[in-house]
Amino acid sequence: MSRSARDTSLNLYLSSLQQSIFFTFEEIDNFINASNKLAIKTSESISNRIDVWNKQNPSHYLSGHDVYEKEFFELLNFDTKVNNASLILLYSQFEIELNRICISIAKIQNKKILPKDLNGKGIFQSKNYLIKVLDLDFSTLKHSWEIIDKFRMLRNEFVHQNGNILIPENQSLDSLDIYKTLKKIDGCDISNNGSIKITVSTLKAFSKHAQSFLNHVCDLLKEKKL
Repeated sequence: MSRSARDTSLNLYLSSLQQSIFFTFEEIDNFINASNKLAIKTSESISNRIDVWNKQNPSHYLSGHDVYEKEFFELLNFDTKVNNASLILLYSQFEIELNRICISIAKIQNKKILPKDLNGKGIFQSKNYLIKVLDLDFSTLKHSWEIIDKFRMLRNEFVHQNGNILIPENQSLDSLDIYKTLKKIDGCDISNNGSIKITVSTLKAFSKHAQSFLNHVCDLLKEKKL
């Protein structure tokens, strides 16, 4: 196969990969939207049932909250839990797609070195592979990578700290680097005790940045004509 034919074949594959990435993230975005709508609808339903009970039984020794206590506490902060889980899902998918790009190019180019052979974990291993093995110029990706890394740190707080920033003794929350970083993320709210709450806007921002970054990587690989 001539180099030009190989380049064309590689570009077509990368374009196909970009399309697959788009549809994958679109499905996740749809899932997030549907989950949030369901969370809101269900919470409103419980609230309405509590209100109806209280109106129909004004003198009863039990309140609506007492009657629907189990359902109420099961759904307490349900939308928050949905958003937290969705962030972890989005990040995992980004990590998978970035690794898939590296492995796919490695197979096409018959590379003896694979991402798993390099130092680092997760997205850092893929980054090392793109730079050291595929010789990708990462300078144009620097700003996007910094944004992705902020979301990585946000995701880690939910995975390892259950969404709470650990505040060491004799230190204030606003003096911590992690606090200064995370508070810059759209829709990310941090209470005085370090509890993190994210919104759908946070998820949309990450999904947008993740897709943009992956597309940019594919475009750079096309330009390199590996």
